[in-house]
Amino acid sequence: AVEGQVDALSGVQAVSCFWRLGKLRRTLDCRHSSSVPLAAVVRCVSRFVLGGHLDAQSLSNVMLASTYLMGSDSTLDAELGGLVRSCAPALAHRSSLASGRDLVNGMWALAKVRSQDKGAMGCIA
Repeated sequence: AVEGQVDALSGVQAVSCFWRLGKLRRTLDCRHSSSVPLAAVVRCVSRFVLGGHLDAQSLSNVMLASTYLMGSDSTLDAELGGLVRSCAPALAHRSSLASGRDLVNGMWALAKVRSQDKGAMGCIA
């Protein structure tokens, strides 16, 4: 339903869509995990992350959804792992405004992708 319309999504809409895809991962057909629409949503979310337009809860949700979607396609997994790692400094920057849950979720996601970014992990912790 988002194919062809991804570029029109706001940050909230993109994160909401991505979060739902992550939560529904177990019910999705694995053959579609690296589909063009999913890749487009990942790129859209990445633009909002890199642009600094997301709050702590949104960043935490992106990190969690990324890890939930990993596991069936190595190319997509690399992109999702990179997305988690790009969220970490932004979440660390917003750590004073973040809830404990958002910080813990961010740390868990970093551990899940085996991130060695001790700077971001230290700021979040």
